[in-house]
Amino acid sequence: PVPEVGAHNSGQPLQANLDPHGKQRSKFLTNCKKEHDASLQCIHDHYDNRALCEPYFQAYKKCRQKEREQHLEQNAKHVKWWS
Repeated sequence: PVPEVGAHNSGQPLQANLDPHGKQRSKFLTNCKKEHDASLQCIHDHYDNRALCEPYFQAYKKCRQKEREQHLEQNAKHVKWWS
């Protein structure tokens, strides 16, 4: 799809960054995809007034913090200290 002239994302590449299997490459792996997608959609819909997206940003931030705490707990369980 060709972006509209003057659209805020008109500088984005027209070809998606696909892996060898034809799937979109990800910069990170997270279980917060729903919150991530919602915040990006809000930015797209309300580009001129991002303050309307603050609840989406906070939900994503909270999800990522919870996910990080879970990773830290899992890592702490697997740490073996030398005696």
